Amino acid sequence: MTEELFPKVTEQPDTLTIRYKRVSALYKTILDLTSKILYELENNGAERLIDALIEEKLRVAVKIKLETEDLNFNRNSPKEVVNSSTIREVKEILSDIQLMVAELFEREEKITILLKKKRR
Repeated sequence: MTEELFPKVTEQPDTLTIRYKRVSALYKTILDLTSKILYELENNGAERLIDALIEEKLRVAVKIKLETEDLNFNRNSPKEVVNSSTIREVKEILSDIQLMVAELFEREEKITILLKKKRR
């Protein structure tokens, strides 16, 4: 049998913008999960579903932590050129993340209040 040899594809490091977009997408996911948890709590949803949503939210939070740690240590690849356009785009992404975090805190407060009421 003839073996075909394919050239290895070198892994391209993600650009700074792509990495921030990935973090933004993870925050969006966590915000969506929090909304689902809140909805289920407000509508007396099944505890197993709520627990599963909370577990998934925690997994996404760990991904965010790992991704942001990587951003702190490996800001950009040596070959990547960071220009004013990249900086502007990253600032916009960070601004969106700030808004999502503020909204997340509001929803987390509501969840805490609902859980306290439910325990009584």
